[in-house]
Amino acid sequence: MKKLCLIGSPVSHSKSPIIHNTACKLLDIDYHYDLVETDTDTIEDVVSDLKKNYTGWNCTMPVKGAMAKLCDELSDVSKITGAVNTVYNHEGKLYGTTTDGLGFIHALEDEGIQIKDKKIVMLGAGNAATTLYVTCALEGAKEIDIFNRKQSKNYIATQNRIHQLHTLCNCQLHLYDLSDEDALVSACSNADLLINGTSVGMADTINQMPVPSTLCLHKQLVVVDLIYAPPLTKLLEEAKKAGCSTYNGEGMLLYQAAESFKIWTHHNMPVNELKRLLNINMKV
Repeated sequence: MKKLCLIGSPVSHSKSPIIHNTACKLLDIDYHYDLVETDTDTIEDVVSDLKKNYTGWNCTMPVKGAMAKLCDELSDVSKITGAVNTVYNHEGKLYGTTTDGLGFIHALEDEGIQIKDKKIVMLGAGNAATTLYVTCALEGAKEIDIFNRKQSKNYIATQNRIHQLHTLCNCQLHLYDLSDEDALVSACSNADLLINGTSVGMADTINQMPVPSTLCLHKQLVVVDLIYAPPLTKLLEEAKKAGCSTYNGEGMLLYQAAESFKIWTHHNMPVNELKRLLNINMKV
């Protein structure tokens, strides 16, 4: 039996084992996916052990950046973001990439939504948001307006990534302070897609929205909240009232897993069967 896993901390809540193990059972292939708790202090020893017994693994916080430094080869997206969520172990040589972006794009395509030549407004510039705007830029988005707190540690790093992306693709990227309400309303007014990549809408902020007002919402706007617990955030609730098409992060979770699955097993994950069996639905 070949072994796969998720590393990071905490990982006990993850849906990844049930997704991957159900896919393996459906395809009748001899893989098993489990969980390995680790953090940045222990990751080098953990990875040393994984290299001996595991075909590949996913990475979650807080080890995505540390794992990138331990890989022998990185994809273009991971070179730009400095992070990986998927590692393939080929005879002790580690290839790292990030499947969140392509998973997000394929999840939207399954809903009949294309990002090519579209204008996107991205809220936040953390790990998930960064992977998404980098991948969308490289995959043909026309324009991306990124809104992040100016005092955030990500602000300067985002400026640097934008300069780098402008040398690699034709997408026009702009960075704004998330507190600039006028700029945000203006950006959303002619945008095709609004993505929440912040944590606002879950846990202690469950009754809050990442946008300052519903002025940002209009009927032609597709609104995606990467949060999937709760499945219907305050942002998505208000967007539905405004007539927007609304989606949460469950689809991205499944499709990024499918991208990793194919890298490791060379099989296509049976996503439609998994949606039915695991009751996964991105549209809300």
